[in-house]
Amino acid sequence: MTIFRDILTRQVEKNLAQKEMNLDGGIKLAEAKPENFKDLGTPKTQKKREIIPRVKLSELESIYMKDGIIFNGINKITQTIMAAGYTIDCSNQRIKKYYENFLDGIGNSGGELTWDELLQLSLKYQCIYGHGWVENIMNKQSTRIVDLDIIDPKKMDYALNSSKDIVLDKFGRIVGYTQEIERAFGGKAQIEGDPWPTEYNFDKSGKIFLKPERIAHFKLFTVGDGFYPTGLIEPCYNQAIWKMNIEKGLANFIYTSGFPTRVGKVGDLNHEPTPQQVENMLEKLKQISYKQNIATPYYDEIKLLESKAPEKMQENLNYFTEQQIAGLGIPKPFITGGGEETNRATLGNQDRIFRLTLKDITNRTCSVINKQIFARIAQLEGFNVVPKIVWNEIEETAEIERINVILEAAKSGVIKPDEAKEEIMRLIKYK
Repeated sequence: MTIFRDILTRQVEKNLAQKEMNLDGGIKLAEAKPENFKDLGTPKTQKKREIIPRVKLSELESIYMKDGIIFNGINKITQTIMAAGYTIDCSNQRIKKYYENFLDGIGNSGGELTWDELLQLSLKYQCIYGHGWVENIMNKQSTRIVDLDIIDPKKMDYALNSSKDIVLDKFGRIVGYTQEIERAFGGKAQIEGDPWPTEYNFDKSGKIFLKPERIAHFKLFTVGDGFYPTGLIEPCYNQAIWKMNIEKGLANFIYTSGFPTRVGKVGDLNHEPTPQQVENMLEKLKQISYKQNIATPYYDEIKLLESKAPEKMQENLNYFTEQQIAGLGIPKPFITGGGEETNRATLGNQDRIFRLTLKDITNRTCSVINKQIFARIAQLEGFNVVPKIVWNEIEETAEIERINVILEAAKSGVIKPDEAKEEIMRLIKYK
Protein backbone atom coordinates (compact mmCIF):
# COMPACT_ATOMS: atom_id res chain seq x y z
CA MET A 1 0.00 0.00 0.00
CA THR A 2 2.93 2.36 0.74
CA ILE A 3 4.44 1.68 -2.69
CA PHE A 4 1.13 2.43 -4.32
CA ARG A 5 0.79 5.75 -2.47
CA ASP A 6 4.36 6.76 -3.46
CA ILE A 7 3.60 6.02 -7.11
CA LEU A 8 0.30 7.85 -6.82
CA THR A 9 1.98 10.90 -5.28
CA ARG A 10 4.53 11.13 -8.12
CA GLN A 11 1.78 10.82 -10.71
CA VAL A 12 -0.36 13.49 -9.00
CA GLU A 13 2.56 15.93 -8.81
CA LYS A 14 3.20 15.42 -12.51
CA ASN A 15 -0.45 16.02 -13.33
CA LEU A 16 -0.68 19.15 -11.20
CA ALA A 17 2.22 20.63 -13.12
CA GLN A 18 0.25 20.23 -16.36
CA LYS A 19 -3.19 21.60 -15.44
CA GLU A 20 -5.21 23.01 -12.56
CA MET A 21 -7.43 20.61 -10.66
CA ASN A 22 -11.22 20.73 -10.96
CA LEU A 23 -14.02 18.32 -10.13
CA ASP A 24 -14.46 17.24 -13.74
CA GLY A 25 -10.80 16.80 -14.53
CA GLY A 26 -7.67 15.45 -12.97
CA ILE A 27 -5.88 12.15 -13.05
CA LYS A 28 -7.87 8.96 -12.96
CA LEU A 29 -6.28 7.20 -10.00
CA ALA A 30 -7.44 3.85 -11.38
CA GLU A 31 -4.72 4.20 -14.01
CA ALA A 32 -2.03 4.16 -11.31
CA LYS A 33 -2.26 0.43 -10.68
CA PRO A 34 0.90 -1.23 -9.33
CA GLU A 35 1.14 -3.68 -12.23
CA ASN A 36 1.43 -0.75 -14.69
CA PHE A 37 4.84 0.23 -13.29
CA LYS A 38 7.93 -1.75 -14.28
CA ASP A 39 9.91 -0.71 -11.20
CA LEU A 40 7.45 -2.27 -8.75
CA GLY A 41 9.33 -4.46 -6.29
CA THR A 42 8.46 -8.11 -5.70
CA PRO A 43 8.86 -9.21 -2.04
CA LYS A 44 11.19 -12.12 -1.39
CA THR A 45 9.80 -12.83 2.09
CA GLN A 46 6.66 -14.77 2.91
CA LYS A 47 3.59 -13.85 4.92
CA LYS A 48 1.48 -16.50 6.57
CA ARG A 49 -1.53 -16.80 8.83
CA GLU A 50 -0.67 -16.97 12.54
CA ILE A 51 -1.20 -20.33 14.23
CA ILE A 52 -1.41 -19.00 17.81
CA PRO A 53 -4.73 -20.08 19.39
CA ARG A 54 -7.08 -17.12 19.70
CA VAL A 55 -10.23 -16.45 21.68
CA LYS A 56 -13.39 -16.70 19.58
CA LEU A 57 -14.87 -13.34 18.65
CA SER A 58 -18.26 -14.43 19.97
CA GLU A 59 -16.71 -15.03 23.40
CA LEU A 60 -15.08 -11.58 23.38
CA GLU A 61 -18.48 -10.11 22.59
CA SER A 62 -20.02 -12.05 25.47
CA ILE A 63 -17.44 -10.65 27.90
CA TYR A 64 -18.21 -7.11 26.74
CA MET A 65 -21.92 -7.65 27.33
CA LYS A 66 -21.60 -9.37 30.71
CA ASP A 67 -18.64 -7.75 32.49
CA GLY A 68 -19.37 -4.31 33.94
CA ILE A 69 -15.73 -3.16 34.05
CA ILE A 70 -15.10 -4.16 30.42
CA PHE A 71 -18.42 -2.70 29.27
CA ASN A 72 -17.90 0.64 31.00
CA GLY A 73 -14.22 0.85 30.01
CA ILE A 74 -14.74 0.32 26.29
CA ASN A 75 -17.73 2.64 26.23
CA LYS A 76 -15.68 5.28 28.05
CA ILE A 77 -12.90 5.01 25.46
CA THR A 78 -15.34 5.31 22.57
CA GLN A 79 -17.27 8.18 24.11
CA THR A 80 -14.12 10.13 24.97
CA ILE A 81 -12.75 9.78 21.44
CA MET A 82 -16.04 10.71 19.78
CA ALA A 83 -16.44 13.75 22.04
CA ALA A 84 -13.21 15.26 20.67
CA GLY A 85 -14.49 15.25 17.08
CA TYR A 86 -12.55 15.53 13.83
CA THR A 87 -11.91 17.77 10.83
CA ILE A 88 -11.55 17.12 7.10
CA ASP A 89 -8.24 18.50 5.84
CA CYS A 90 -8.13 19.29 2.12
CA SER A 91 -6.44 22.02 0.09
CA ASN A 92 -9.19 21.99 -2.54
CA GLN A 93 -12.39 23.41 -1.06
CA ARG A 94 -14.64 21.96 -3.76
CA ILE A 95 -13.35 18.44 -3.11
CA LYS A 96 -13.61 19.01 0.63
CA LYS A 97 -17.25 20.02 0.21
CA TYR A 98 -17.88 16.87 -1.86
CA TYR A 99 -16.55 14.67 0.98
CA GLU A 100 -18.52 16.55 3.62
CA ASN A 101 -21.72 16.07 1.62
CA PHE A 102 -20.87 12.39 1.11
CA LEU A 103 -20.38 11.84 4.84
CA ASP A 104 -23.59 13.70 5.66
CA GLY A 105 -25.48 11.41 3.28
CA ILE A 106 -24.17 8.12 4.66
CA GLY A 107 -27.02 5.78 5.49
CA ASN A 108 -29.26 6.98 2.66
CA SER A 109 -28.03 4.88 -0.27
CA GLY A 110 -27.67 1.31 0.93
CA GLY A 111 -26.45 1.51 4.51
CA GLU A 112 -28.40 2.03 7.70
CA LEU A 113 -26.01 4.01 9.91
CA THR A 114 -25.03 7.67 9.92
CA TRP A 115 -21.35 8.59 9.64
CA ASP A 116 -21.03 9.29 13.38
CA GLU A 117 -22.74 6.00 14.26
CA LEU A 118 -20.47 4.13 11.87
CA LEU A 119 -17.38 5.79 13.34
CA GLN A 120 -18.45 4.98 16.87
CA LEU A 121 -19.10 1.32 16.05
CA SER A 122 -15.78 1.04 14.20
CA LEU A 123 -13.95 2.29 17.29
CA LYS A 124 -15.95 0.03 19.60
CA TYR A 125 -15.45 -3.04 17.40
CA GLN A 126 -11.71 -2.48 17.34
CA CYS A 127 -11.67 -2.41 21.14
CA ILE A 128 -13.85 -5.52 21.46
CA TYR A 129 -12.67 -7.75 18.61
CA GLY A 130 -9.46 -6.09 17.42
CA HIS A 131 -11.14 -5.71 13.99
CA GLY A 132 -13.51 -3.22 12.47
CA TRP A 133 -14.96 -3.85 9.00
CA VAL A 134 -16.73 -1.30 6.79
CA GLU A 135 -18.15 -1.93 3.34
CA ASN A 136 -17.60 0.62 0.59
CA ILE A 137 -21.04 0.27 -0.99
CA MET A 138 -20.77 0.82 -4.74
CA ASN A 139 -23.33 1.51 -7.43
CA LYS A 140 -24.41 -1.27 -9.80
CA GLN A 141 -21.68 -0.40 -12.27
CA SER A 142 -19.02 -0.39 -9.50
CA THR A 143 -17.87 3.01 -10.72
CA ARG A 144 -18.65 5.04 -7.59
CA ILE A 145 -18.83 4.60 -3.84
CA VAL A 146 -22.31 5.74 -2.84
CA ASP A 147 -22.51 4.69 0.83
CA LEU A 148 -20.75 3.01 3.74
CA ASP A 149 -21.98 0.42 6.23
CA ILE A 150 -20.58 -1.54 9.18
CA ILE A 151 -20.07 -5.32 8.99
CA ASP A 152 -20.26 -7.80 11.85
CA PRO A 153 -16.61 -8.81 12.52
CA LYS A 154 -17.69 -12.31 13.59
CA LYS A 155 -18.70 -13.09 10.00
CA MET A 156 -15.66 -11.66 8.21
CA ASP A 157 -12.30 -13.22 7.31
CA TYR A 158 -9.64 -13.18 4.63
CA ALA A 159 -10.13 -15.35 1.58
CA LEU A 160 -8.63 -18.72 2.57
CA ASN A 161 -7.58 -21.73 0.55
CA SER A 162 -8.46 -25.36 1.29
CA SER A 163 -5.54 -25.52 3.76
CA LYS A 164 -6.99 -22.55 5.71
CA ASP A 165 -4.10 -20.31 4.68
CA ILE A 166 -4.68 -16.71 3.58
CA VAL A 167 -4.58 -16.41 -0.22
CA LEU A 168 -1.99 -13.82 -1.29
CA ASP A 169 -0.91 -12.62 -4.71
CA LYS A 170 2.69 -12.53 -5.97
CA PHE A 171 3.25 -9.18 -4.26
CA GLY A 172 2.20 -10.55 -0.86
CA ARG A 173 -1.11 -8.68 -0.86
CA ILE A 174 -4.41 -10.23 0.14
CA VAL A 175 -6.56 -11.33 -2.80
CA GLY A 176 -9.81 -10.54 -1.03
CA TYR A 177 -12.11 -11.12 1.92
CA THR A 178 -14.97 -13.49 2.65
CA GLN A 179 -18.17 -13.20 4.64
CA GLU A 180 -20.12 -16.08 6.14
CA ILE A 181 -23.67 -16.03 4.83
CA GLU A 182 -26.95 -17.76 5.49
CA ARG A 183 -28.45 -19.84 2.71
CA ALA A 184 -32.12 -20.00 1.80
CA PHE A 185 -34.09 -23.22 1.44
CA GLY A 186 -32.44 -25.29 -1.27
CA GLY A 187 -28.92 -24.09 -0.50
CA LYS A 188 -28.99 -20.91 -2.57
CA ALA A 189 -27.21 -17.90 -1.06
CA GLN A 190 -29.47 -15.01 -0.06
CA ILE A 191 -26.90 -12.51 -1.34
CA GLU A 192 -24.14 -12.64 -3.94
CA GLY A 193 -20.67 -11.22 -3.56
CA ASP A 194 -18.00 -10.53 -6.15
CA PRO A 195 -16.87 -13.26 -8.59
CA TRP A 196 -14.27 -15.65 -7.17
CA PRO A 197 -10.89 -15.22 -8.92
CA THR A 198 -10.31 -18.32 -11.04
CA GLU A 199 -6.53 -18.43 -10.67
CA TYR A 200 -6.66 -19.36 -6.97
CA ASN A 201 -7.96 -22.33 -5.01
CA PHE A 202 -10.44 -21.06 -2.40
CA ASP A 203 -12.39 -22.52 0.47
CA LYS A 204 -15.85 -21.34 -0.65
CA SER A 205 -18.06 -23.26 1.77
CA GLY A 206 -20.82 -21.00 3.15
CA LYS A 207 -19.06 -17.81 2.06
CA ILE A 208 -19.18 -15.00 -0.46
CA PHE A 209 -16.11 -13.30 -1.92
CA LEU A 210 -15.44 -9.55 -1.57
CA LYS A 211 -12.78 -7.62 -3.46
CA PRO A 212 -10.22 -5.73 -1.34
CA GLU A 213 -11.39 -2.33 -2.62
CA ARG A 214 -14.89 -3.06 -1.35
CA ILE A 215 -13.71 -3.35 2.28
CA ALA A 216 -12.09 -0.96 4.76
CA HIS A 217 -10.40 -3.12 7.39
CA PHE A 218 -9.60 -1.44 10.72
CA LYS A 219 -7.02 -3.11 12.98
CA LEU A 220 -6.10 -2.17 16.53
CA PHE A 221 -2.94 -3.87 17.79
CA THR A 222 -1.11 -6.24 15.44
CA VAL A 223 1.68 -8.78 15.89
CA GLY A 224 3.52 -11.06 13.49
CA ASP A 225 2.42 -10.47 9.90
CA GLY A 226 -0.47 -8.40 11.22
CA PHE A 227 -3.40 -10.29 9.74
CA TYR A 228 -5.34 -10.87 12.94
CA PRO A 229 -5.12 -7.94 15.40
CA THR A 230 -5.82 -7.92 19.11
CA GLY A 231 -8.39 -5.75 20.85
CA LEU A 232 -8.58 -4.72 24.49
CA ILE A 233 -10.58 -7.66 25.83
CA GLU A 234 -8.49 -10.62 24.69
CA PRO A 235 -5.38 -9.81 26.81
CA CYS A 236 -7.54 -9.81 29.98
CA TYR A 237 -10.01 -12.47 28.84
CA ASN A 238 -8.91 -15.07 31.41
CA GLN A 239 -9.05 -12.52 34.22
CA ALA A 240 -12.59 -11.64 33.17
CA ILE A 241 -13.69 -15.29 33.25
CA TRP A 242 -12.06 -15.93 36.62
CA LYS A 243 -13.50 -12.73 38.07
CA MET A 244 -17.02 -13.60 36.96
CA ASN A 245 -16.69 -17.03 38.60
CA ILE A 246 -15.55 -15.39 41.83
CA GLU A 247 -18.41 -12.91 41.62
CA LYS A 248 -20.84 -15.78 41.23
CA GLY A 249 -19.40 -17.47 44.32
CA LEU A 250 -19.53 -14.21 46.27
CA ALA A 251 -23.14 -13.67 45.25
CA ASN A 252 -24.00 -17.17 46.46
CA PHE A 253 -22.29 -16.42 49.77
CA ILE A 254 -24.28 -13.20 50.22
CA TYR A 255 -27.48 -15.06 49.44
CA THR A 256 -26.74 -17.88 51.86
CA SER A 257 -25.76 -15.33 54.54
CA GLY A 258 -29.21 -13.80 54.32
CA PHE A 259 -30.97 -17.11 53.77
CA PRO A 260 -28.75 -19.72 55.48
CA THR A 261 -29.34 -23.41 55.03
CA ARG A 262 -31.38 -24.94 57.86
CA VAL A 263 -30.39 -28.32 59.28
CA GLY A 264 -32.80 -30.33 61.44
CA LYS A 265 -31.59 -33.04 63.84
CA VAL A 266 -34.25 -35.63 64.72
CA GLY A 267 -34.09 -37.87 67.83
CA ASP A 268 -31.27 -38.82 70.20
CA LEU A 269 -29.85 -41.98 71.81
CA ASN A 270 -33.14 -42.68 73.57
CA HIS A 271 -35.44 -41.66 70.73
CA GLU A 272 -34.55 -43.33 67.44
CA PRO A 273 -36.39 -41.48 64.64
CA THR A 274 -38.62 -43.18 62.14
CA PRO A 275 -38.56 -42.24 58.42
CA GLN A 276 -41.88 -40.47 58.90
CA GLN A 277 -40.45 -38.32 61.73
CA VAL A 278 -37.54 -37.27 59.50
CA GLU A 279 -40.01 -36.36 56.76
CA ASN A 280 -42.06 -34.37 59.24
CA MET A 281 -38.97 -32.42 60.29
CA LEU A 282 -38.23 -31.60 56.65
CA GLU A 283 -41.75 -30.25 56.23
CA LYS A 284 -41.35 -28.11 59.33
CA LEU A 285 -38.09 -26.66 57.97
CA LYS A 286 -39.83 -25.72 54.74
CA GLN A 287 -42.57 -23.99 56.73
CA ILE A 288 -40.09 -21.80 58.63
CA SER A 289 -40.04 -19.43 55.65
CA TYR A 290 -43.69 -18.67 56.30
CA LYS A 291 -43.80 -18.95 60.13
CA GLN A 292 -41.99 -17.15 62.90
CA ASN A 293 -42.56 -19.87 65.50
CA ILE A 294 -42.30 -23.64 65.41
CA ALA A 295 -42.52 -26.38 68.07
CA THR A 296 -40.50 -29.61 68.15
CA PRO A 297 -39.82 -32.28 70.81
CA TYR A 298 -36.89 -31.55 73.13
CA TYR A 299 -34.76 -34.22 71.45
CA ASP A 300 -35.09 -32.53 68.03
CA GLU A 301 -32.73 -29.67 67.11
CA ILE A 302 -32.65 -27.03 64.36
CA LYS A 303 -29.42 -25.31 63.30
CA LEU A 304 -28.33 -22.78 60.66
CA LEU A 305 -25.52 -23.82 58.31
CA GLU A 306 -23.60 -20.58 57.66
CA SER A 307 -20.64 -19.88 55.37
CA LYS A 308 -17.38 -18.50 56.67
CA ALA A 309 -16.38 -14.87 55.96
CA PRO A 310 -15.12 -14.53 52.34
CA GLU A 311 -12.31 -12.01 52.93
CA LYS A 312 -9.92 -13.96 50.70
CA MET A 313 -12.52 -14.16 47.96
CA GLN A 314 -12.94 -10.39 48.05
CA GLU A 315 -9.16 -9.88 47.79
CA ASN A 316 -9.01 -12.11 44.72
CA LEU A 317 -11.95 -10.27 43.18
CA ASN A 318 -10.17 -6.93 43.65
CA TYR A 319 -6.98 -8.36 42.13
CA PHE A 320 -8.70 -9.50 38.92
CA THR A 321 -10.54 -6.20 38.68
CA GLU A 322 -7.21 -4.35 38.87
CA GLN A 323 -5.83 -6.58 36.11
CA GLN A 324 -8.80 -5.80 33.87
CA ILE A 325 -8.43 -2.05 34.39
CA ALA A 326 -4.70 -2.30 33.62
CA GLY A 327 -5.46 -4.25 30.44
CA LEU A 328 -7.92 -1.61 29.24
CA GLY A 329 -5.37 1.14 29.84
CA ILE A 330 -7.84 3.43 31.61
CA PRO A 331 -7.11 5.19 34.92
CA LYS A 332 -9.08 3.49 37.67
CA PRO A 333 -10.88 6.68 38.81
CA PHE A 334 -12.17 7.22 35.26
CA ILE A 335 -13.67 3.76 34.98
CA THR A 336 -15.01 3.39 38.53
CA GLY A 337 -16.04 7.02 39.08
CA GLY A 338 -14.22 7.25 42.43
CA GLY A 339 -11.28 9.43 43.42
CA GLU A 340 -10.21 7.77 46.62
CA GLU A 341 -6.70 6.32 46.90
CA THR A 342 -5.49 8.46 43.98
CA ASN A 343 -3.33 11.55 44.51
CA ARG A 344 -3.20 14.41 42.06
CA ALA A 345 0.27 13.74 40.67
CA THR A 346 -0.50 10.10 39.95
CA LEU A 347 -3.84 11.00 38.42
CA GLY A 348 -2.18 13.55 36.14
CA ASN A 349 0.31 10.99 34.86
CA GLN A 350 -2.45 8.44 34.33
CA ASP A 351 -4.50 10.98 32.41
CA ARG A 352 -1.62 11.83 30.06
CA ILE A 353 -0.92 8.16 29.37
CA PHE A 354 -4.63 7.56 28.80
CA ARG A 355 -4.73 10.33 26.21
CA LEU A 356 -1.71 8.82 24.45
CA THR A 357 -3.60 5.53 24.24
CA LEU A 358 -6.63 7.26 22.75
CA LYS A 359 -4.44 9.18 20.31
CA ASP A 360 -2.89 5.92 19.12
CA ILE A 361 -6.36 4.45 18.49
CA THR A 362 -7.53 7.54 16.58
CA ASN A 363 -4.34 7.63 14.48
CA ARG A 364 -4.82 4.01 13.43
CA THR A 365 -8.49 4.62 12.63
CA CYS A 366 -7.84 7.79 10.63
CA SER A 367 -5.09 6.05 8.64
CA VAL A 368 -7.51 3.34 7.47
CA ILE A 369 -10.21 5.89 6.62
CA ASN A 370 -7.75 7.93 4.55
CA LYS A 371 -6.27 4.95 2.70
CA GLN A 372 -9.19 2.58 2.29
CA ILE A 373 -12.16 4.93 2.05
CA PHE A 374 -11.16 8.47 1.10
CA ALA A 375 -8.42 7.45 -1.36
CA ARG A 376 -10.76 4.97 -3.08
CA ILE A 377 -13.46 7.61 -3.44
CA ALA A 378 -10.88 9.90 -5.04
CA GLN A 379 -9.74 7.09 -7.33
CA LEU A 380 -13.25 6.43 -8.64
CA GLU A 381 -14.26 10.10 -8.86
CA GLY A 382 -11.05 11.11 -10.65
CA PHE A 383 -9.86 13.55 -7.96
CA ASN A 384 -6.15 14.27 -7.79
CA VAL A 385 -6.34 15.45 -4.19
CA VAL A 386 -7.18 13.03 -1.40
CA PRO A 387 -8.58 14.69 1.75
CA LYS A 388 -7.57 13.46 5.18
CA ILE A 389 -9.62 13.00 8.31
CA VAL A 390 -7.74 14.51 11.25
CA TRP A 391 -8.86 13.86 14.80
CA ASN A 392 -8.90 16.74 17.25
CA GLU A 393 -6.74 16.66 20.35
CA ILE A 394 -8.46 14.79 23.16
CA GLU A 395 -8.13 17.58 25.67
CA GLU A 396 -11.52 18.91 26.63
CA THR A 397 -13.12 15.60 27.58
CA ALA A 398 -10.04 14.50 29.47
CA GLU A 399 -10.05 17.74 31.46
CA ILE A 400 -13.69 17.24 32.35
CA GLU A 401 -12.87 13.76 33.59
CA ARG A 402 -10.04 15.17 35.71
CA ILE A 403 -12.33 17.82 37.18
CA ASN A 404 -14.90 15.16 38.07
CA VAL A 405 -12.25 13.08 39.77
CA ILE A 406 -10.98 16.11 41.70
CA LEU A 407 -14.51 16.85 42.90
CA GLU A 408 -14.96 13.24 43.94
CA ALA A 409 -11.65 13.31 45.80
CA ALA A 410 -12.68 16.47 47.64
CA LYS A 411 -16.05 14.95 48.50
CA SER A 412 -14.43 11.83 49.96
CA GLY A 413 -11.93 13.92 51.98
CA VAL A 414 -8.77 12.89 50.09
CA ILE A 415 -7.99 16.56 49.35
CA LYS A 416 -9.24 19.77 50.93
CA PRO A 417 -11.97 21.86 49.20
CA ASP A 418 -9.57 24.79 48.74
CA GLU A 419 -7.02 22.52 47.07
CA ALA A 420 -9.72 21.12 44.77
CA LYS A 421 -10.85 24.64 43.81
CA GLU A 422 -7.27 25.72 43.12
CA GLU A 423 -6.60 22.65 40.96
CA ILE A 424 -9.81 23.11 38.95
CA MET A 425 -9.06 26.82 38.37
CA ARG A 426 -5.58 25.89 37.19
CA LEU A 427 -7.01 23.39 34.69
CA ILE A 428 -9.50 25.91 33.35
CA LYS A 429 -6.93 28.71 33.14
CA TYR A 430 -4.27 26.74 31.29
CA LYS A 431 -6.61 24.61 29.17
